[in-house]
Amino acid sequence: MPDLLKLETSDWSLNVWSRDIAPSQKQLSATLAARQATAQPMAIQLRPSKFKSCTPLPCIAEHVLLLREPIFFENRSYEFEFTFSQAMDTAEIRHRLTSICDAFRFTGSALRGTLNTGNDVGWLRLGLHYCRHGQWQEAALAFEVLPVKMLMVDDLEKINAAIDHSYPLWRFALAQKTDHELAQSKKPHERFPLLWLAQFTALREALHKEIHYICNAPHNRLQTSHRTLRADRLHGKMAYRLEEKVSQALAIGDTHRRFKTSSQRLSVDTPENQFIRMVLEYSSRSLARFASGAAAHNTAPDRQRISPAFFAELALWQKQLAQRLAHPLFDEVSHFNGMERESLVLHQRAGYAGVYRIWQQLKLYLDVFGRHAAISVKPVSELYEIWCLLELRRQLHALGFVEQASNKALLDEKNLEKVLKNGLGASFTFSRSDGIELRLAHEPLFGKPGSRFNQIYSWNATQKPDILLEATFPNGEQIIWIFDAKYRIDQSDKPNTPDLAPDDALNQMHRYRDALIHLSQSPEGAILKSRPVVGAYVLYPGWHPLQDTPKVILTIKQSRPWASALSPPCQSKKMAGWRRFCGNI
Repeated sequence: MPDLLKLETSDWSLNVWSRDIAPSQKQLSATLAARQATAQPMAIQLRPSKFKSCTPLPCIAEHVLLLREPIFFENRSYEFEFTFSQAMDTAEIRHRLTSICDAFRFTGSALRGTLNTGNDVGWLRLGLHYCRHGQWQEAALAFEVLPVKMLMVDDLEKINAAIDHSYPLWRFALAQKTDHELAQSKKPHERFPLLWLAQFTALREALHKEIHYICNAPHNRLQTSHRTLRADRLHGKMAYRLEEKVSQALAIGDTHRRFKTSSQRLSVDTPENQFIRMVLEYSSRSLARFASGAAAHNTAPDRQRISPAFFAELALWQKQLAQRLAHPLFDEVSHFNGMERESLVLHQRAGYAGVYRIWQQLKLYLDVFGRHAAISVKPVSELYEIWCLLELRRQLHALGFVEQASNKALLDEKNLEKVLKNGLGASFTFSRSDGIELRLAHEPLFGKPGSRFNQIYSWNATQKPDILLEATFPNGEQIIWIFDAKYRIDQSDKPNTPDLAPDDALNQMHRYRDALIHLSQSPEGAILKSRPVVGAYVLYPGWHPLQDTPKVILTIKQSRPWASALSPPCQSKKMAGWRRFCGNI
């Protein structure tokens, strides 16, 4: 297979290779055709943009290379080879994840590495740092990893919006392979360090530029200062009343008397400069707190995945802020105590207006996010699982069920990320006018048999299916369905055939269905065992052309027939309940 991409700059050239991306391109084309969408140009961002040639490349813009067709997809392995035109002392890739940094090896004239995109979609950014004769130089390369089972700009945004509505800030992560550009939002939210860092990263260079301008041309104003001096220390022209008081004191021989004088001088200790100092000090403290939290996040042996390059970058940012604060200008500036009124200097003067605008953006987070700030999010497979739960909940509302109680999973901030508190999932209860009651649960735990009856157990090992739906009918009968979210597709090679659920996912649903046993006790005291699960389903992002809905990102696939696994009496009862439930839909 030829190289997918060849890029040459004045210092180095890059070759990207993957075994065979034709299936991914075909699946993406099918997804676009099913959604009646058009493919967007594949963009590669490069800094600096001192390139000589690129293949294939139909369009070249400043810092952006537009390819003819997409080449980077999820769940694929890519080989990167940076070849340098001159001998280098050393070279390395810098990224937040240690696994990506360690995937590359420098061999004297080339830097090679293999990356697997996995379930991480979005922008993958690689920082290339190389040293020649003791002088370090850097370049940055960014490309977008596309999903093939859904649309990045449509389906994934709907998933994110649904999750943010129910579990705000949960999807953001400290360090993943890729990151996503943040869209604007007007929803109130709490202060979250990851969002602040994403905004600060986007605005950091502009902040330093504005501060540099202010230090070279600071704002000052005439300020009156008062002093008490003896007569022999008074110089220059004096006011008439002061002159009379001095004459009277000298006439009576009072040479030790002090006289109050006032003078005006230019001073940089203005509220505007105090505000600039406050912004620098606040940013420095916030970076220090974030670095401390990230270090705590990385201390656990099973979570040491953040690279030293990321901590070095945070330390460099703190050093730059400390250098700005060490400027002689801020030695004369006192602490900021607020402003009595609006300042035209902060709104209009060059440098000050820029810092004031940056400060507002740092405070407002999502209210002013555009397409310039990016942050890591959890893998799309985790997002898809939570979205499936919320989508089932929405569909139950559409079927006329009224939500009676909602026990959402509590979120706790741990090491700069939002996690499920105590690992507990969510559960929702519904009822309808016909007397049917439902319970929708996320990741319920079923352990080994205990001493209590009328409970469901797993005989050999603990089972934790993704989603459980339990229906209780007015006569007391109960039936259970189990759903498992799989962000995978077993696509058929035949044209015009629907996407299929993976075989191993269906086999796993057999395990869930057969492993869960309901224990009860007969009036005579005998222990009765039965399988309460009447249906096990796989939820996957498939497309079925026979459906009326133009856009489908959730498809339900039932596991293989379960009738043979149930005893005849139990089977008839549950089939009757299933018909009553479905007949009312």
